[in-house]
Amino acid sequence: MKIMNKIRYIIAWVVLFAGASVFAQENDGEVPIDTSTTVYVRYEPAPGTAKWIRLQTPERFVTKVGDQFVPVEKSFPKILNRRSCATFSYEVLPTNKSGYMVIRSHTRKNTIGVSGSYLFYGAFTNPNNLLLDEYKGDFEGATFGLRDFSVGGLFARQLCAKNRHRLSLEIAPAYRQVKQSFAADRYTNSFAATDPDGVDYTRLVTVTNYQEEVLQKCVSVPLALRYDLFALKYLSLFVGAGLDNVFAVSEDTDASFDAKYAGQYGDDLFNVLIDENGYYDFGTFTDNRFRTEDDIAFRYSLYGTAMAGIQLFIGPVLSIEVAGVYHHRLYSNVPDTQEGAFCLSKTADDYQSMAFVMKPAAKNRLGVNVKLKFNF
Repeated sequence: MKIMNKIRYIIAWVVLFAGASVFAQENDGEVPIDTSTTVYVRYEPAPGTAKWIRLQTPERFVTKVGDQFVPVEKSFPKILNRRSCATFSYEVLPTNKSGYMVIRSHTRKNTIGVSGSYLFYGAFTNPNNLLLDEYKGDFEGATFGLRDFSVGGLFARQLCAKNRHRLSLEIAPAYRQVKQSFAADRYTNSFAATDPDGVDYTRLVTVTNYQEEVLQKCVSVPLALRYDLFALKYLSLFVGAGLDNVFAVSEDTDASFDAKYAGQYGDDLFNVLIDENGYYDFGTFTDNRFRTEDDIAFRYSLYGTAMAGIQLFIGPVLSIEVAGVYHHRLYSNVPDTQEGAFCLSKTADDYQSMAFVMKPAAKNRLGVNVKLKFNF
């Protein structure tokens, strides 16, 4: 009997040991859940924002939180606060059931404000190196200038947002004033012509002290798609691209110069150069001036635009931003060249603008844009 009792004890210990081993294997690798740090949440997104957010479960896994309650770590409000920014924030609301909460997002979708920009020719190294190569030999001391200034209002609408990322559409109608200036110390040219007597000759033109200004008053309607990344809660870095429609309302021009016109004839007239002392004296003309004001012929230009800058929020509503901008002219109903060969002035009664001898690089403009915004 003693032997049987010992056998029973041994069998009982073996069963207990085996059961404990199996239990330990079944629970091996599992992380115990501390229910004291667990809450259940669901997410109610603001219109136009993502339908879900990511949070951490008590098991240290990342899960999507949507319109159904899911368990998450109790410290989730700190995470949401780090993800918030000036235009996107979260609100945590309790429910009538203990341990269950609702997360709601809020966003400032609309922006109004004022915008101002200043542009210049997009040539950093030598802004006066804008003459086409075929005309460089005709000009001495050619210089170019541009002042492209605009000021107006703006309206922006958020298209979508999530945490510190934002995509929006901006329109900024403005009054725009474009002043171009051209100057040359000396210009010379020659071309085939026929005099009043029907004799062919080579006409020689010399222009000095050339000054020209063209002032356009315009309405500008730029439209841009913009992406913001909030590096800090109240500071965003942004890039954007779009189109700028420019309608010229009026144009004033003012050109002045001194000119000398002469003619060189062929062998039949002994290759004589007719100057101001000869019978065929075409004359020297000083203080030539051509002015037009309020020319209202319809002029339209389309520019492609790009920008990159920084926006700083001063409080929850007001913000100020500065951006570098680039404009490239895509289309204009004003021709780039005159019909026939270019000549700065064929007679004392006419002239052709130096704008017609500029490189395509003159279509590029660089500058700065400043905006003051109210976000709501």
